[in-house]
Amino acid sequence: MNKIEKIELGTFKVKDKIVISDPCYDKTNGFNIIKKAKEGTWKALIEVSNEGNWGKRVKNLFVCNDEYDFLDSETTEWELIGSCGVDSGQLGVFAEEIYKNNNAKCLDNIQEAGICKDDKFYNRMCFLTLGNDEGNNTFGGVFEKGVNVSSGFGDGQYNVYGIFDTHEPNHKLIAVWVSFFGEDEDEEDYEDEDYNVE
Repeated sequence: MNKIEKIELGTFKVKDKIVISDPCYDKTNGFNIIKKAKEGTWKALIEVSNEGNWGKRVKNLFVCNDEYDFLDSETTEWELIGSCGVDSGQLGVFAEEIYKNNNAKCLDNIQEAGICKDDKFYNRMCFLTLGNDEGNNTFGGVFEKGVNVSSGFGDGQYNVYGIFDTHEPNHKLIAVWVSFFGEDEDEEDYEDEDYNVE
């Protein structure tokens, strides 16, 4: 069994809605999931798995309103809410008002990456997963209005699960889990595939 490391990434703020997406996509792209979410501070945690020759990979991303404690896959309350496509080897959960908004001031607090400098949002999200070492030891991170992480073995389609507070108006989303590994997948499943891994 591969060793799983849990890493708390920190917190970010949500106002009304969240966008779950690869940051390379426009907000209206069909690979996104946009949901009404509980306002407040959200916390983020990743599970990283040592996959031998593939190195350490982000297996799961969990984000949760800090009034709750849904930061694992064991709860029975998770429900499948869709899937997200990934084309740049990364995926995040973002406050809707800053998603693809190059004028968002919170982006100024993130360093630039050497990628797509004409798209400030995407450029800064790439820095969260690449850092200063081209991603060799960087799994992702949080900023004021979201979290962005490397997506498992790279590009693909990934299941997204949610938990809704039925006591909240409009049953707002209070937690998100993105699974980057299938239930039975391991290093051997990828040996013969041509994956575009960041």
